[in-house]
Amino acid sequence: MEIIIFTKKTIKFFQNYLLNDPVFVLKYGLAYFKKNYTPIAIFYSKEELSKELQAGKSIIRIGDGEIGLLHGRDIGYQKYHPLLKEYLLKSIENYSKDSNYILSIPIFVNFPNKRLEEVKDRKRCWLPLKIEFFRRFNKDLKYLDAHFFYYRDLMLNFFKENLKDKDIVVIAKKEYIENLKKTDLSIYNLKSVNLIEGPTENSFDKFEEIQTQINEVLKSIEDKKNVRLLISTGPTSKALVYKYAQENIVSYDIGFGLCYLWDEKDYTFVI
Repeated sequence: MEIIIFTKKTIKFFQNYLLNDPVFVLKYGLAYFKKNYTPIAIFYSKEELSKELQAGKSIIRIGDGEIGLLHGRDIGYQKYHPLLKEYLLKSIENYSKDSNYILSIPIFVNFPNKRLEEVKDRKRCWLPLKIEFFRRFNKDLKYLDAHFFYYRDLMLNFFKENLKDKDIVVIAKKEYIENLKKTDLSIYNLKSVNLIEGPTENSFDKFEEIQTQINEVLKSIEDKKNVRLLISTGPTSKALVYKYAQENIVSYDIGFGLCYLWDEKDYTFVI
C-alpha cells in the first residue's frame, strides 16, 4: 500500500512540476535522498528584528504555498496567476540590506532532510523551499522566521510595540473583519482603525479592487508614515506588501497572526 501511495505522489509531483520547471525537478531529485541536505539561512534575533521594525521595515512571508505558486501550481485557497508569480519572484530577487521590507522564510530551511523525515509530510512540504532557497535567495542576508506571527507572546508584544498611536488598516476575509468589529482594541492605543474586507479564496482576482479600497483609505490619512497595513489575504498579501513597501507605506503580511487581536487561544507553531 505504501508503495502505491508513494508512486501516486511521485506521478503527481512530476505532473505538477516537470513542464513548469524542469530544473527544479532535477535539483529535487538530487536533493531528495541526501540526509544532510541543509542550506544555512541567517535569521534575525528578536533584538535585531525590533530595531528593523522601528526603522519602518515591512514584512513579507514566503512559505510552501508561495513556492508552489512559483512553480505554476494552484494551491488550496489561491489559483495560480502569472502576475502573482512575478510579484513573488520580485520580492525574493530584489531583497537586499537596503530593502524597505524584511523577507521571512520558515526556520525549517535549516533542518536537514533526516530531521524533516521525523514528522509525516514535513519533508515533502519543506524540501521544495530548501531547494529554492539554494537556487534563488541571497544566502548572505538575514531573514525572519516566517512563523513569527504564529507565536502568541511575540505577537502580543508586536502589536503593543508597533501599532501604538498608528493609523491601522486591516485587509482580511469577512470572518476576520467581523471578529475585529466586535473586539475592543483600546488596549493597543491605536490612533485609528479602518477595515477592508477581502475574498476568502483567490483574492488575487480582486488585486486591483483591493488596492483601490486601500488607496481610498490612505487619502483620508494625512501622515502616511503613521500608517500600518495589516494584510491577511493569503499569497496576495505578499504582492500587496511588496507594492506598498515600495511606496513607503509600512505593511505586514500578518496571516493567521491577526487572530491574536481577538482570540485568546494560543496558536503557537510547534517545530
